[in-house]
Amino acid sequence: LKVALVYPNSYSLGMSNLGYHAVYDLLNSSGIIRCERFFYNGSGSLRSVESNTLLNEFNIVAFSVSFELDYFNLVSSLYQSGINPLASMRNIYDPIVICGGAITYINPRPLSAFVDVFFLGDIEEGGLRLFELIHEGMKKRMTKEEILNTLSLLKSAYIPATGYMGKAVRLSDLHRSRAETVILSSHSSFGKRYLLEIAKGCTRRCKFCVVPYSYFPYRFMESDEVIARLEKVKVRIKNIGLVSATPSDYPYLNDVLDYLEDNDFSFSLSSIRIDTLSKRLAKVLVKGGQKTITMGLETGSERLRKFIRKGLSNDKIFEGLSIAKEAGIQRLRIYLMLGLPTEIDDDIIETVTLIEKIQSKFGFSAIKLNVNLFVPKPNTPFERYDICDKGTFTKRVKILRKMLKRVIIKIKGYRSARLEWYLSNGKEELKDFIVRVAGIGKEDDL
Repeated sequence: LKVALVYPNSYSLGMSNLGYHAVYDLLNSSGIIRCERFFYNGSGSLRSVESNTLLNEFNIVAFSVSFELDYFNLVSSLYQSGINPLASMRNIYDPIVICGGAITYINPRPLSAFVDVFFLGDIEEGGLRLFELIHEGMKKRMTKEEILNTLSLLKSAYIPATGYMGKAVRLSDLHRSRAETVILSSHSSFGKRYLLEIAKGCTRRCKFCVVPYSYFPYRFMESDEVIARLEKVKVRIKNIGLVSATPSDYPYLNDVLDYLEDNDFSFSLSSIRIDTLSKRLAKVLVKGGQKTITMGLETGSERLRKFIRKGLSNDKIFEGLSIAKEAGIQRLRIYLMLGLPTEIDDDIIETVTLIEKIQSKFGFSAIKLNVNLFVPKPNTPFERYDICDKGTFTKRVKILRKMLKRVIIKIKGYRSARLEWYLSNGKEELKDFIVRVAGIGKEDDL
């Protein structure tokens, strides 16, 4: 069975995605599947990394989709490769199109016109059976409709053509997780670094975030399994990244730190809750070569942080930054959101004031602000809020830029955030819109 595994964005982003690695590893370990990698390059027919084979020569085209804005790339990938993007227009001679990934936990419906079957949830939990059923159907020369009907045996499938909607399955035993770097590449976003997911879900309940509400419950890999996996790679790689929504909340972090220190690994975490940064953790990070710390502040307003259930006081922030600075951290990256529910201009002024205090108090060599517009997401307590209007967003960006001239500020554009909101909260009727924005004409042209 020939499976094309497509990441609908660049090679560097795809090869940094552990879910993509997990599917690739699972399928190629099956004994019945030859899985090859594809990435969206913006134009022309897609060809595989492994053999330069065209996308439309595979039995199955499987997309791993993590971000809503990649919906357009998914549609374009099919169209540019000579495959009709509309599932209703494809027949038994066309590849069966599958979709999995982070978006299936949240809201896959906007893609339902283009995808034959969605796998909902963690691929290790029954994902291989999906491909086996398709393979069995093809060997029996079943029609596409008969194969899709067979897939309704899976509790984790969503089949738009039949209306069957299962439920997302979640891997309970992370010893079976395949979410780790399978192929090291210097061209990934993290370079030649071995990444390992140590936990799924989140113990926090921030009202704006999909992770605690869509990826529940919180599950973690035991320390002996983490260490066993690091043992396997330490001969060829010493650059390690531990990944989860809140890796500093990992209950066995000190045991893993002991191992990393004893074996001279260069070590980083995907992000850090500043109020959980210990002197020990900061020391190991700096010893491993990390000079920048990333903090999800969201807002400088204590009132607003309390409302969104962020649970960070200014005192806790200063305490954590003191530990970081004393350990030798030189640079600070801060993530902020504008347009949060109940936000007013005074909250932006408080954010400016807090950043200025951090500048004067700690003297980091560089402070970078990554500013995003708040996007209400399904299944969160804030899902029914509207997105901030462009005028208000622009005004508050100007306040930040005017008052924080010595800080590097990177702003995510308003249009892309609004598109993300539209797609994440949309349904099947977005089909024509996605086709139009993907730039491949109207539905009637397909």
